[in-house]
Amino acid sequence: MKLFRTLVLAAPLGVLAACGTSSTGTGAQSASPAELAAATPTIAGVGLCDTATDLTPSVFDPGPGPDDFLTQIDDDGCNPHLFIRSEEVVDRVNRHLYKALVHVEDAIAKHPALTTGQSATWTVVDDHVEATLTVSKTGADTYSWILGVGPVSMPATSVEVANGTIDTTNAAGPHQGKGTINVDLTALATVTREEVAGTLSADFESFASYKLTEVTATNVVWDTDARNPFRAAPRSASYVSYRQTGVGGSLVVQEEEAVPLSCPRDRFTMGPVTPLFASATTVDLTPATIDLVNRWYLLPASSSSTTTTGMAPMPDVMVGPATSVLHGRSDAMMAGGALSTTNVSKVEALTCHETSRTWMVPQETEWLLKAEDAAGNTLWGREFITGATPCDPALGATVPSLDNNATDFDFSGVSFTKPYLGYPGGAYPP
Repeated sequence: MKLFRTLVLAAPLGVLAACGTSSTGTGAQSASPAELAAATPTIAGVGLCDTATDLTPSVFDPGPGPDDFLTQIDDDGCNPHLFIRSEEVVDRVNRHLYKALVHVEDAIAKHPALTTGQSATWTVVDDHVEATLTVSKTGADTYSWILGVGPVSMPATSVEVANGTIDTTNAAGPHQGKGTINVDLTALATVTREEVAGTLSADFESFASYKLTEVTATNVVWDTDARNPFRAAPRSASYVSYRQTGVGGSLVVQEEEAVPLSCPRDRFTMGPVTPLFASATTVDLTPATIDLVNRWYLLPASSSSTTTTGMAPMPDVMVGPATSVLHGRSDAMMAGGALSTTNVSKVEALTCHETSRTWMVPQETEWLLKAEDAAGNTLWGREFITGATPCDPALGATVPSLDNNATDFDFSGVSFTKPYLGYPGGAYPP
C-alpha cells in the first residue's frame, strides 16, 4: 500500500533542520608513558554516534557527512529527511571536537618528550602548528590532560585549547572510561586560523558495551565564513548520544536553526512552492528552537525474515550476508524564532526508516511535515507512506497525523540531558 497526500490550509511556511577542567589531585602514583597515553580521549571513543547505519562497529570518519546520502535520495524540498539531518548534526559536532583531538591523537603516536614519575609531555608539529600535550596521573585510576597549541615560529605564545579528565575504573582497554573534555574553539582559531569560535564541553562514558556522550555547545560559530548570516552567528545547543553495542541507540538534540524549507501550496500537485519569506531582503533569520529525538535498534535477521514493510533482508555483497536489520524513527519539533511573526505555533516532523545493508541509505518508509496553529489545528502539511506498517510500533505506538494533533509526539516527556531509551532493549547502563 502506498499513500501520498498533501494538505494545505494556509500559506505555506517552511523552516526546519533536520553513536572539565584539569586537576592535579593528591596521592598520585607513578605511571609509564604507555599508561598515560592510554588515558587520553579519542574521537572514536567520545564522538557522537552514527545514527543512520549502526549495523557495524562504530568507526569515526571526520570527513564530510551526508553528501553521499543526499545524492541518493529524493530531492524534495518538503521532506524533512530527519535521519539525514541527524547525521549532519553528528558529523558537525564530531568534526569540531576532532579539531582539538586530532592533536591529542597525533601527539600520543610519538614518543613523549618529557616524562616524570606521574606525568608525560608530548610535542608534535603539524602544518605550522606546535601542539603540546601533558597527561598526568591524579589517582589510582584517574588522570587529567591539557592541550596547548602555538605557531611553530613562536611556540612561547602557545595557548591552552583543550583539557579534560578520565576515570578508567572498569575500563577493559585503552581510551575507555568516564571523563570530561573541554574545547575552546576561539582560542584554537587564534593559532590555526580555522573559521570557528565558541566552546564545546562534553561528559562521556566509553566502554565496550556502550558509549554515552553529552555535549554542550556555547556560542559556537560552526563556520565563521558561511554565506548564510545565521550560520555565521554564535549558537548554543545540547546533544546526548547513546549507543548500546549490538542493540541500538538514540540521539536527542536541542539547538537553534533558521533554514527555509518549502512545501507545495497546492495539495494535489508537486507544483510551485511558496517559501516562508518572499525575498532575501525580507528573510527573518531569528533562530527557532529545534527538538529532535532519533532512536534505532537492531533486529537480528535470524529472528525475522522480513522487515516492517515486508522487504526481505538482502545479501550484502560488500560486507557479507546481512546479519541484522536496523529500524529507526526520528521526531522533531520547531517553535519560536521567526515563527512568532506568523500564525504558526509549531512545525512537527517525522521520519521512519529501515535498512538491511550497511552500505545503503536507509529506506524512508514514512515521513511527515506539518505546521500547526496555537490550537493544534493543521495549517498545512504533507506526508508519504509506504507499506502496511511503515513505522515500527516498537519505536512509538502512534505517529503524528495531518488530521489533528491527538497523536503528536510528546516532547515534554523527553529529557534532553540523559539517554533516551525509547527503543527495544534500551537500558542505561546496559
